[in-house]
Amino acid sequence: MIVRPATVGDFVAFLGTVPPWRCRAWVGEVGGHIVGMGGVSYPPHAVAPIVWADLTDAARRNAVSLHRHALAFLKTLDHSRLLCMADSEIEAAPRWLRRLGFTPTGIVSDDGEAFIYDRHHHAHLHRDVA
Repeated sequence: MIVRPATVGDFVAFLGTVPPWRCRAWVGEVGGHIVGMGGVSYPPHAVAPIVWADLTDAARRNAVSLHRHALAFLKTLDHSRLLCMADSEIEAAPRWLRRLGFTPTGIVSDDGEAFIYDRHHHAHLHRDVA
């Protein structure tokens, strides 16, 4: 899987629209076709930036590469806290978010369960293990 920065055309081609607020995103390509897109969005009045991913089965078949790229992406962000929703229709979503370092908040909606990434807590956990 090739991962590269997303363009406006990628948003339109893959999601059918351009995001309504500022975001930073990447696409994953297999065989020249976009199989997934993810990034961080900055909605106005949000308590923290929102991390998101929209993945096809073809992207999920590249789970190791996908996970490595997601971890690297999280390290590039300068935010102490990030929010994410685990899609209620994707059984593996909460497990993957935990593996990435997100913690469930206990808040659940029709869309799924809310998770938070706390860089200070995450760094503290790794420091204790080392």
